[in-house]
Amino acid sequence: MAFTPSQKLSITNQLATMIVDLAEVPFDMIGGLEPETFTLGPTVEGSKLFKGRGKFHSHGCYPIGPYRSTKEYILACYDRESTTTPMPPKTLSTRTLSQTSPFKISF
Repeated sequence: MAFTPSQKLSITNQLATMIVDLAEVPFDMIGGLEPETFTLGPTVEGSKLFKGRGKFHSHGCYPIGPYRSTKEYILACYDRESTTTPMPPKTLSTRTLSQTSPFKISF
């Protein structure tokens, strides 16, 4: 199905409105939704699951959530993207991250 430019703009505006509305809803944890129960579950890395990483997206390889804080989520992302051997988030400190990252990281 092909969309006209005005249809594409309308869809984009509707999606942006939904994202802004959802951003205003507070959540206690970061994660995904279990489809059958709509309860909090692990994150879903859809874009990476289809690139062969699905077999690694498990608690056995790295923390996949749900996460109790932004810091816990960021450390898990760092672990997932920068190490080949899983590293529990507790072993990474702000000092470790600042020594190995080109970005200024503070919590």
